[in-house]
Amino acid sequence: MAWSTTEYPEDTVSPFEKTVEHAMRPALEQILQASGFTARIIPEEEDNGGDIRVTGWRGPSGTKAVAEQ
Repeated sequence: MAWSTTEYPEDTVSPFEKTVEHAMRPALEQILQASGFTARIIPEEEDNGGDIRVTGWRGPSGTKAVAEQ
């Protein structure tokens, strides 16, 4: 999952778009985690695409999914 303005030239990205991007990534990470996914924002020094890495799913109850057991 990704959300990034880095693929566009710096002068074509408005301050509003940057604000939305900086609010959306943490919000998406929290939504995924609350839904039972193991997720973390990939730091910019590792990936400048604004990606969120999803590495597993425990389900809303916190138990491992069948595929992971």
